[in-house]
Amino acid sequence: MLNNNEKIKPLVNIMLPNGHCLPKALCDSVKHQVEDIIPAMIPGVGYTLKMLCGKEYWKQLSVGERLWAGLYIAYLVATNGLPLSFGHDTGSHHKTYRV
Repeated sequence: MLNNNEKIKPLVNIMLPNGHCLPKALCDSVKHQVEDIIPAMIPGVGYTLKMLCGKEYWKQLSVGERLWAGLYIAYLVATNGLPLSFGHDTGSHHKTYRV
């Protein structure tokens, strides 16, 4: 039970057109990770989301969070919410992205 000094934090989600409901905090965090690395990306080279986020950040995410992150970044790329395009399929069903 909460005491008087604790506040309930509202759960804020982002609803994608495909019906997936994703935690906004995770979406904001992974988008920030990707935006920070875009200037260092080599044009034409494909990068997985794990590569874009970095190993340390990626390790902190649960399997479900990694899936949500992938859904969200793919949505942003498809809707021009990030200045990236889709690269080639890696063969392991992981999308790649390029500038």
